[in-house]
Amino acid sequence: MSGKLTEFTLSEVMDINEDDFRAGKLTVQIFGYLNTFKEPSLVQGTKNASVATEEDELLGISSELIRKMEDNTYYIVGSGTTLQPLMDELNMKNTVLGIDIILNKKLIANDVNETEIMEIIKGQKIKLIVTIIGGQGYIFGRGNQQISSKVIRKVGKENIIVAATTSKLHALLGKPLRVDTGDQKLNNELSGYIQVTTGYKQNHLVNVV
Repeated sequence: MSGKLTEFTLSEVMDINEDDFRAGKLTVQIFGYLNTFKEPSLVQGTKNASVATEEDELLGISSELIRKMEDNTYYIVGSGTTLQPLMDELNMKNTVLGIDIILNKKLIANDVNETEIMEIIKGQKIKLIVTIIGGQGYIFGRGNQQISSKVIRKVGKENIIVAATTSKLHALLGKPLRVDTGDQKLNNELSGYIQVTTGYKQNHLVNVV
């Protein structure tokens, strides 16, 4: 170590289910988030993008999400560090591992479960913001179980907003995004190409399977 002060950032802590892996099925579970070195050279297996570039992208994503927010619309904000800058920009407490709800850029509820979500959004105009969870490209079914098939159906595919940095998309090596809602019919309905917000006024067309 050089003796210089080092900055830290939140990173996902993931592991595979070994029993599933032996059976030929890859199941990734997020256990939480830990502070890791922000300097790429100090972290094993870091992404190719520079930290500065990724930070700029995250800020651009949050600015774009805020720019497109509609009045009198409930926004369900999914889990993951990609969406933390959005909450920071709005000066709101963020539940990194949980689900939050905002309305007119004000926090309505923190760390809500499926029942609470359904109660809050009943009869309301709704949008859902999610990001890629883990390294397998899942946007539903990994780390955000509170956003159940019931919630997704209530929101509607047209009101789902997916946000991700280009480094997370590139890390998929051309593979599609994935959904595992526990409802195969809904999985099929969610499949197809979608626009993913990757920065300020920037989108990538990505396939979902």
